Amino acid sequence: MSSYAIYTAGHSELHIVERGRDNTVGFTITDMDGDDVTPTSGTLALYDPAGNAIQGPASCTVAAGSVHGDVLAANIPTTLALGDRYRLRFVLAMPDGHDHTYDFACHVARRLLYPVVNEATLTVRHQEVADLVAAGEDISDKIEEAWYGVQARLVGMGRRPELVMDGLALREVHLFLALHLLFQDGAASVGGEGKYAELAEKYETRYEDAWARLPLRYDADEDGGADEDKVGAELSVFMGGPGTWRF
Repeated sequence: MSSYAIYTAGHSELHIVERGRDNTVGFTITDMDGDDVTPTSGTLALYDPAGNAIQGPASCTVAAGSVHGDVLAANIPTTLALGDRYRLRFVLAMPDGHDHTYDFACHVARRLLYPVVNEATLTVRHQEVADLVAAGEDISDKIEEAWYGVQARLVGMGRRPELVMDGLALREVHLFLALHLLFQDGAASVGGEGKYAELAEKYETRYEDAWARLPLRYDADEDGGADEDKVGAELSVFMGGPGTWRF
C-alpha cells in the first residue's frame, strides 16, 4: 500500500459565488517543495449549510498545479438563501495513488465585490515598482495577493466582503498593502535594507492606519441596499456586563 503524500492547496481569492450565474472556482496545488502537481482526476460538489449537496459531485478540470470547476447558475438560483456557510468539496485522485479531499468555505452572494486597484494605480505612485518583482512574477501577482489579504482580513473581522457596497472604500487599504508587498520583495532582493525596506515599512504603517479609519457602506441586513450608516471594518465586541457603579 502506498503512503499518503502531503499536497498543499493554495488560492488567491475567497470562494464567493454570485447567484444566478455560472461561477468558476478553483485553487492551486503543489507538493511540499512548491512544485506543481497534476491530479489524475477530480470531482467538485457544493453543499448547503445543512450539508445537502446542491451540485455534484461532478467532474472538474485538473492541470499541472491547478484545479477548477464551474458552479452552475441553475444550482444557485436567485432564490437561494445568501450566506457564508456553504461548502465546496474537491475530491482529487492524486499521484500518490490516493484520493485527497479539500473542503473550502463558500459564500453565496447577491453580487461579487471587485477591486478598484490595478497596475496603473501603483505605477502612478512609484514608476519603478515594475522593477521590484521577482523573476516569473509581475505587478498583478502582488495586487492579487493584496486583494486576497484585504478580503481575508474583512472575514476575520466579521465582515463579509460581498456585503460591502462600495469597493472604492477599500482602495487605500488595497493599494497600501500591494505597495508594501512590492517594496518588501524589492528589499529582500537587495539584502533587506535601504530605501525599499523603508518604503515597505512606510506602506505597512499606512495600510494599518487606513484600516483604523476605514468606513464601509455595508448591507448588514442583506436586503440588497446599503445601510443608512457607515460602519467600520471591524465589528464591535462588548465584553462583560454593565459594570459596577459606585456613588
